[in-house]
Amino acid sequence: MWIGEPNNSPSLLIPLSSGIPDGMFSDAPVTDPIIRLPKGVSSASVTDPTSNTGVIWQGAANANAYTYVDVGNCLAWQSTADHQWTQSGTDVTGGLDYPAGGLLQCWPNPVDNGYRLTSKITGSGEPLLVHVRRAWW
Repeated sequence: MWIGEPNNSPSLLIPLSSGIPDGMFSDAPVTDPIIRLPKGVSSASVTDPTSNTGVIWQGAANANAYTYVDVGNCLAWQSTADHQWTQSGTDVTGGLDYPAGGLLQCWPNPVDNGYRLTSKITGSGEPLLVHVRRAWW
């Protein structure tokens, strides 16, 4: 792990005797997740309980297509493909909104360093899937 300027930084020794804490090498907050909602969903609300931020999507349910919500770019689309992580298919961005706390930012919980999201989905009992693109320099 480095602190300071890239390629010109002092090393930081990390005591690993008890393992690497969750989120230690993360790039918090995660601000660019892509959320895949199950087929048939007409509304969904995804919230980070740590930051009280979130994203909301409402629109026409499509029993044959997944709804993808790209939080970082504020886009939404429906596609029959189960791994369509880039925008393609039917644009449904008009159904996007966010709560008063602001647009979704996923922060680690300060108690256990875990990342958690809560969700409320209408139209399906299936779980959602979150794809995170964040990379380190």
